[in-house]
Amino acid sequence: MTEQKKNNQTNSDAYLKKGFKLEVQDGMVNLTVFPSKENVSLVTVDDVMAECQKMGFYDVDHVSVEQVVNTANGVTSSIGKYEPRKADAAVTVSADNMQAWIRLSPPEPGGKKLTLEEIKTKIRLENIIYGVKEEVLQRLAEHPSYETDILIAEGRAVEEGKDADYLYYFEAEKKIRPMAQDESGRVDYKELNLIENVVEGQHLATKIPPQPGAPGITVKNEYIAPKAGKDKPFVVGKNVTLSEDGLEAHAATNGAVMLLGGKITVSQIYQIKGSVGASTGNVNFLGSVVVSDSVEEGFSVKATETVSVGKTVGKAVVEAGGDVTVRGGIIESKIISGGDVRAKFVETSDIDARDDIVINEALLHSNVQSGGQIIVGLGGRKGTIVGGQIRAYKRVSCKTLGSPMSTKTNVDVGINPKLLSRMEELQSGILKDRENFENIQKGISALTALKEKLGNLPQAKQKILETLSIAMESLKTKLQEMAAELRDIKTQTAVKVKAMISVSDEAFPGIKMTIGSINYYTTSEEKYVTFKEEGGEVRIFPYEAPKLKKDKNTKDDTSDEQ
Repeated sequence: MTEQKKNNQTNSDAYLKKGFKLEVQDGMVNLTVFPSKENVSLVTVDDVMAECQKMGFYDVDHVSVEQVVNTANGVTSSIGKYEPRKADAAVTVSADNMQAWIRLSPPEPGGKKLTLEEIKTKIRLENIIYGVKEEVLQRLAEHPSYETDILIAEGRAVEEGKDADYLYYFEAEKKIRPMAQDESGRVDYKELNLIENVVEGQHLATKIPPQPGAPGITVKNEYIAPKAGKDKPFVVGKNVTLSEDGLEAHAATNGAVMLLGGKITVSQIYQIKGSVGASTGNVNFLGSVVVSDSVEEGFSVKATETVSVGKTVGKAVVEAGGDVTVRGGIIESKIISGGDVRAKFVETSDIDARDDIVINEALLHSNVQSGGQIIVGLGGRKGTIVGGQIRAYKRVSCKTLGSPMSTKTNVDVGINPKLLSRMEELQSGILKDRENFENIQKGISALTALKEKLGNLPQAKQKILETLSIAMESLKTKLQEMAAELRDIKTQTAVKVKAMISVSDEAFPGIKMTIGSINYYTTSEEKYVTFKEEGGEVRIFPYEAPKLKKDKNTKDDTSDEQ
């Protein structure tokens, strides 16, 4: 007897039901129908067939069943063969039809597992077509996993279209962020990086066109249309141009780039409503800067064009490529201007202007130089110059010069202040380098003498001699270049201009004046006078009123009446 038959006999299941019994023995399905007391069977063929279906007895002979039922004599008869139930499978699909799973049911003992083709048939019957994982099906056919949901197919997700967007090459959402650090790594909170300067032609932004997206496909091969991206116009503001294809924005001028109302804008004027201080940080701008209030202590404003300050500049720095206008005073500050400087008053400050310096009331204890003229007391105001170093190329004009206390005041005219400063720098440098040159010569002479005495120098001293020789040649060249530049400056300064110092009220004793190359010291009070160089000496003439350039005299921006 085979092992399979032995198992079948051992595990034969008797199925007792009212009036009949079904059992499996030796691979056969046996039916016994018991007679009733009245010798009339209460069992029908349908009862037996239904039970067979329920118990998985599919291969039974209907005629044999009918004979046993009709006989109903309690004798057991075979009605068909028994095939153990084979494995089965159930397929489920997600609600969106984007995933499908299969769940295998195990076979009965002795039953067969599903073949690959049978598994595929199950899937096809559920209309699973797209994204089928063939390797998973193969694995399930070879090594089935029962009573577990296995992912067997995945659709392709729809890629929704993307709306048009912009790629900015500047900080569109400006945030206060300290940038500078000193050598020790400490953050300088005066550098807040609030202004982003750009230059003409600079690429500011690129438009990314809308994307159509990609369709999706379900596991049942259903097409899912994507939502197309929406376009939006690339609108730019002032001083910004678009490329021919409309996809790139460029700066049309130098200035500060910013996003205003969704438009990229380049402003040539940076307006600060309030003061330059802790809330703004230092200002560095490619254009003009307008400050409605003051520039506070320790802060700076630098602009390539003009700078206008509504009130005062106190212990601060202002640098401009054009004019600097301060309606209030300049106190203990440094001002550098590529144009004019105008202020109500100046006290203990350094001012360097390429053109005119115009002060309404007073210029006190300051070092100022102008490539044009310095005028203090315009329009009938106080007009006092006291103390400091005052240098102008053409003219210095004021109401009162010096003080009754003979405060040391130096006034120079007739030589371009920048040339004069450079000349003084060269003269000082030449003196220092000549001294160094002489010291090097002495060192070379000493080592040369030692070499003649010994025949050869020790290696270390020979290296020193070579280093000194190279340094001497370099210094010699430098001295020659500085001497040539100094001669050129002296030639330029030798050209006389009609320079003058004019005082409408009173010039006090103790003032050192230099007109061209001629020095003059006031020893007494002089009223309503103009000092000029004539015949190699400084002479005194009647007062001559200054004249401002026409385009600078149309409006006094430092007036109290606005």
